[in-house]
Amino acid sequence: MKRMFISTILILAGLYIMGYPKIIEIFHEQHQQKLIEEWEDSLSIIDHGYMEDEEDIGDIIETQNVNYQEENPTVGQDLVEIEVEAIDEEKKNEKDVYLQSIQMINWNGEMEAIKKAEDLTKNAKTNMEKVAAIYNYIIKNISYDTKKANIINRKSNYIPDIDKIFEAQIGICYDYASLFAAMLRSQGIPTKLVMGYNQDINEYHAWNEVYIEEIDQWVIIDTTYDAGINNMEKVSMIKDAKEYKPEKSY
Repeated sequence: MKRMFISTILILAGLYIMGYPKIIEIFHEQHQQKLIEEWEDSLSIIDHGYMEDEEDIGDIIETQNVNYQEENPTVGQDLVEIEVEAIDEEKKNEKDVYLQSIQMINWNGEMEAIKKAEDLTKNAKTNMEKVAAIYNYIIKNISYDTKKANIINRKSNYIPDIDKIFEAQIGICYDYASLFAAMLRSQGIPTKLVMGYNQDINEYHAWNEVYIEEIDQWVIIDTTYDAGINNMEKVSMIKDAKEYKPEKSY
């Protein structure tokens, strides 16, 4: 009887030892699952609360926007106008660069050429009329200096002198372009002095690009070229950009 009892105890102990790891594993799995469920429930509560808050905030913002728009009905238009004005101001500043007196277009109000520009344009009503008046004066009165052209090349340090050009009434393409630019700039018309090549001229050449306010566009004008053929045929003051290859502009 005693042996039987001991055997039973040993069998039960063996079964316990063999089953203990499995029991522990099941317990941990159940406990872990419970923790996961509790965590998901807590997230659900947090998400729900957050969404309610977000909707409330959205309603508040929308209400504030509606109220602000009602109190300031032109605010959007004002912003657009400010942006457009900023762009226009930037464009204006870019053009202002081509109104200044610089080394190769050195002018001031006391020069005879500038006084002449003022006289030529006194009755003009538009910038185009001012440009045409000064253009016609130059191509009819300034002659091309072939001798000077043979002496001066593109690599020289030659700088046009507005006073001397106007007084002598003769010059090379660089002189024409510098004089024309100075006279136009003095009248508030943005003008570039451009250097490069013309398809009909073999040598390095100079001409102008002039901003015409009425058409909001830069146009090419070549007083040297037109002065050379002025007495031979009628020419267009505004040139085709395809005929020119600019390399530098001032």
